[in-house]
Amino acid sequence: METEPDETGRLRSLEMDHIHELFDTDAFPLTTEEVLAEFGDLVVDYPGGGSEPLRTILDTSGHEEYGTTDDLQLAVLNGVQRDASGDLATATATRR
Repeated sequence: METEPDETGRLRSLEMDHIHELFDTDAFPLTTEEVLAEFGDLVVDYPGGGSEPLRTILDTSGHEEYGTTDDLQLAVLNGVQRDASGDLATATATRR
């Protein structure tokens, strides 16, 4: 999976286990609102088929403060659809 910026300089797609690449570690802590303000247009595509907007995924966990990228990644992985299949660490998040 390419994790290089597109012509606008923004990442278009990345695997969930690379979510840390979206954020400068100095930016933490971040709230759900701050994450969604920047990345609310991401759609998570599951390796076994199907997809879900990042906004929907994070809304299931409520509005939180994430102290680290690991906290945010865990919230995303915990919030995915229960019937999502495949290795969720290789699910991709894509700007659409």
